[in-house]
Amino acid sequence: MPLRVQLVIRLCALLTLGVAGQLPAQRTFRTIRSDFTSGFGDIWYIWSAPFHADSRDWLGAALSAGAVVATAPFDDDIDQWIVDQPNSAILQGLEPVRERKSGIKLYDLGSAKLIHPIVGVMYAAGFAADSRKIRDAAIGCMAAQQANGLVRQVIYKTVTRPRPFLDNADPYDIKIERGEWPERSFFGGHAANIVACTSFFNERFDLGVAEPLLYTFAVAASVGRMADRRHWASDTVLGIIFGHAIGHNIGRRSRERAEARGSRSARREGKDAQADFVATNEPPQGFFLSPSAQGGVQVGWRRAF
Repeated sequence: MPLRVQLVIRLCALLTLGVAGQLPAQRTFRTIRSDFTSGFGDIWYIWSAPFHADSRDWLGAALSAGAVVATAPFDDDIDQWIVDQPNSAILQGLEPVRERKSGIKLYDLGSAKLIHPIVGVMYAAGFAADSRKIRDAAIGCMAAQQANGLVRQVIYKTVTRPRPFLDNADPYDIKIERGEWPERSFFGGHAANIVACTSFFNERFDLGVAEPLLYTFAVAASVGRMADRRHWASDTVLGIIFGHAIGHNIGRRSRERAEARGSRSARREGKDAQADFVATNEPPQGFFLSPSAQGGVQVGWRRAF
């Protein structure tokens, strides 16, 4: 397990267990188990997608592959334009999400090394505040990142494609072998990560005007990796599509779970209200003096056996 993942797990454990002593044991451990069971279930759902996909899913996959293949012939031309037009309005507009030596490094929002600590602290905050929505947001984003990140790690260890910044890099020099970081262009990891979490948030929650803003930022950060010559255009297109599909599906599953919980809660409240009504309207026990439905009063004695 990577060191950063271990550190995040330990941080979450310290933060959550730090408030556990002030909470009922039932909420403490049952809540964590339920949340992480849902998260792992979402990851498995994504990994097992080929086995439960329907015709519509396969059509979407085919169209996505077609978009990547259609972009690939222009990889070299797009990269050359980036090299020749460093001061263009497009590249200048992407400056805030590009790599920089100092200042806020927004491009790292697409990196697991920043996503993990953020969602770890978010989960701990949601746990301490007993906020299901905040916990869902943290677990869902982490699940979306891990579902795509582990797949990419397998690809990085088996497929090489030179990154554009290498001298004489050929975007079509793809080999089945293990390569180092400069040869892991395929496919866009930052794009997949940030779009996966963005897609999850927008599917799980009603974010209103924030939704297009989040997508705009996610796509800009993805294209910024092309501007920094870390990925070819087809790498980025695939990363965006892959991340969106994963985040959308995990967000849908999380939303459906929330709706199911709401339905169960409404049914319980309905039963409780009905029980209260029955208890309130039951004839009194023992001697009673009460209004009569026909007018006047009722006097009597009652006992249930």
